[in-house]
Amino acid sequence: KNLRSIEPKASFLNKIDIPRHESLVTKELISAYHYPSEGYINNPKFLKAIFSYCLENKVDFVNKAVKKLNIKNNFVENSVLDYGEIISGKKCVLCNGAWANGFLKEICNVSENMIKAIKGEILRVEALHAIPLQKIIFCSEGYMLPRPATNQFETNSILIGSTSEEIDLDDDKLRDIAIT
Repeated sequence: KNLRSIEPKASFLNKIDIPRHESLVTKELISAYHYPSEGYINNPKFLKAIFSYCLENKVDFVNKAVKKLNIKNNFVENSVLDYGEIISGKKCVLCNGAWANGFLKEICNVSENMIKAIKGEILRVEALHAIPLQKIIFCSEGYMLPRPATNQFETNSILIGSTSEEIDLDDDKLRDIAIT
């Protein structure tokens, strides 16, 4: 595919153009792509906002494992929980990441996994003064993005991460990993 068909506002930057967009990126860089529409969210704040919305709108939370989805006419009719308990609702949100593959195989009638499990690692570095980045920086080894403070209790920081190692969700070692 052509880059412009994916992102119409994307542009190619040569060595001279790069510092106009990110002045502190290494001078060794020969070229880059600029995606002006690229963005990111502050995921902890986004999760808090979703939780607040759900509370305000009296959304019921069920903290139980779904064992089976009963599908009728391409819609989830109900969900079977632990111990055979059945619940239903007007809408169903499947948000268990790569662990959704079992359900997706059944719903989409396919045999292969549709979602790959990729281990991510992230480091938050506090910026003592102004954040030296303005945009998300991607490379083959990972990414960096600015995380500006939005109130007096936060500090400016940079997130440095990598999401590249495929993992096996059936590995017993993963059962002991806590996600925070």
